[in-house]
Amino acid sequence: MKVKVVEALFVFALFLTTTMAGVTMPGEKAEHGNMGAATSGSPEHGGGVLSFTFSEPVVNDRGSYVTITMKGAETFTMNPGEPMLPVFQKTLIFPLGTKIKGVSGTPSYVRTMELPKKIAPAPHPVPFDGRHHRITISENSHIYGSTSPYPEEWFRYHIGVGLHDGEHVIFLTIEVYPVRYHPAAHMLEYAGAFDVEVNTDEGTPVTFNDAYDLLIVAPQKFSDELAPLVAHKESMGMKTVLATTEDIYKDQQGRDEAEKIKYYIKNAVENWGITYVMLVGGMKGQWLWSWYVPVRYSHLDDNSSWEASYISDLYFADIYKYEAGQPVFDDWDSNGNGVFAEWTRFNKDILDLYPDVYVGRLPCRNEREVTAMVNKIIMYETQTHGKEWFNKMVVVGGDSFEDNIPEIGTDYIEGQVECDQALSFMDGFEHVRVYVEGGDYEFTPENAVSVLSQGEGFVYFSGHGNPTSWATHPYNDFETWIDFNLESIEQLTNGEKLPVLVVGGCHNSQFNVSVLNLLKIWEG
Repeated sequence: MKVKVVEALFVFALFLTTTMAGVTMPGEKAEHGNMGAATSGSPEHGGGVLSFTFSEPVVNDRGSYVTITMKGAETFTMNPGEPMLPVFQKTLIFPLGTKIKGVSGTPSYVRTMELPKKIAPAPHPVPFDGRHHRITISENSHIYGSTSPYPEEWFRYHIGVGLHDGEHVIFLTIEVYPVRYHPAAHMLEYAGAFDVEVNTDEGTPVTFNDAYDLLIVAPQKFSDELAPLVAHKESMGMKTVLATTEDIYKDQQGRDEAEKIKYYIKNAVENWGITYVMLVGGMKGQWLWSWYVPVRYSHLDDNSSWEASYISDLYFADIYKYEAGQPVFDDWDSNGNGVFAEWTRFNKDILDLYPDVYVGRLPCRNEREVTAMVNKIIMYETQTHGKEWFNKMVVVGGDSFEDNIPEIGTDYIEGQVECDQALSFMDGFEHVRVYVEGGDYEFTPENAVSVLSQGEGFVYFSGHGNPTSWATHPYNDFETWIDFNLESIEQLTNGEKLPVLVVGGCHNSQFNVSVLNLLKIWEG
């Protein structure tokens, strides 16, 4: 990703395959995570047994509820209104073409424990949209009044198709629940160990050609402006091909323009060995449903008042799903009702969610914007390496969420904790903290402008946002906003010192912005 602060040059979709632990999906099993247990056998090479071992669960008093923690578990079941319980995860990676013939699991050393209170339910989601939202906690009456254990099973698994270190692979992710809650009996059931047996068949390896590395998809009207980028990428050793949307729509199968482009990408992977895809084109002026390069909306009903669907370019990256032992095209409409990536109370699409190509988008609205972005990409890739200013990372954070909820226990400055964690990965870089408390600089818009204008290789904002601003709170003051907005951006003087920018906020990269939804933004 190459960006000027908040002005994305290659709005790279960092697709964190974000299936939450314990989310109940028809046929769904789990996602990436930590191990926290010993293993034996070699499941990656024909089958074997994974052996998990667990410590004693710890019961923590949280006022009206208790929480359960276990050493080595770094995630929890997080369905809103349902009990939060520790989860252990392990992802196995197999060559593309491997068939997963069976996965079975057996708990051992199972014991029980009486509980003094109910287990705390997971909180409801809070959007990072620049408004003040109170965290709410409520019990799912069906779960908390049930005589059945929660979760009902000891483990789940998910089989997916995606990229690992640039190679197409099969992912088998196993999610183990060492603790199960019996609400009616006020009792905890827990295992000391758990064995997972995996049975695989190597099958026939799947390989692709190696004709091109990068596919650029754009309308014909942007072709001349993109020619220097194609030439630049070729000069850097990246074999590049440009395809126009007009040619794709004319010759490609698919129910609509977005699906035609996705099928074209699939064919480019299989025939040319494409690894990277750049989509060049955003909205045509202020027409919300008119695009130079189409988008796909995921229809996730999160009960928010903001929007009922979300743009997701992961759609164009998630080419395959695992079905009957084979990678097949994933249309993101598994129930066939014409609503893509649907997640409502009554209808749920089952998605793979692993990217099979690396996709980014330049959401340009005219030739001038294409030229500006192309020039900045070329400048960045030819002049940034070795510059002293690049060896710096700036982080900006504050207090993201209110703290007076004992069931959650977040009486700390969440944004700053996240920023510190990000810095821990950046050895060899100067660390600059712009914080509401205890940083190198106090977070004010003026201080942020001053620091960012000096130039840095990486920037991380952790807080809330909308298309016109990024903001956070002073410590424990959730009625006050510290706002870094369009006016602040206009004051930046970093020039050609362009950082890689990661923003922790709801809508800062939203590119379907029009006068219509700007009115919602200014309502607060």
